[in-house]
Amino acid sequence: HLVDSNMFIRSVVLSQEHFTTKQTEYCEFATTQCRLLIHVGEPKHRTKFLCSLVNIIQVSTLTQENVSCLNTALVILMFARRCGSLPFYLQALRDEEMRGYHPGFLLNNFRSLLRFWESHYLRNDKECCALEKVVKSSGISLDYWRDTTLTLRSADRSNLESIVHYIDEPYIEE
Repeated sequence: HLVDSNMFIRSVVLSQEHFTTKQTEYCEFATTQCRLLIHVGEPKHRTKFLCSLVNIIQVSTLTQENVSCLNTALVILMFARRCGSLPFYLQALRDEEMRGYHPGFLLNNFRSLLRFWESHYLRNDKECCALEKVVKSSGISLDYWRDTTLTLRSADRSNLESIVHYIDEPYIEE
């Protein structure tokens, strides 16, 4: 069950990124020897995780237990943004929703989730404390979390890092 295992996925993604970018003496291990880290480090597998994470939650069904799926999806996308591959991941979300014959559903759902994320974590003192724990454990600054959500939610259709760029105009929900 992905809701139950997403924290494990997040910790493996964080470990893989840490070993390849910060603790580089373990880079070879993380990229050539550890099968789990190699698997999670491959963009095709990260996109699968991302699509599944975004697809299993909606604002109307969010709970304290499954909101962590949204945070895990954001971690994947923050690392993608950092290395310039965010458009690849957003295109993968679009491809996934087109395979399911639901144009706009997955991406609009993700935009709604990000709106919720901003109001829940950035405007609520109690929940901001909970986010600070996630931020601290991820090693990613709160500013980068905030900037990434703002970039993803941008209304600029020409911005390749904006979700709205990947939604056909008739399907854009505000």
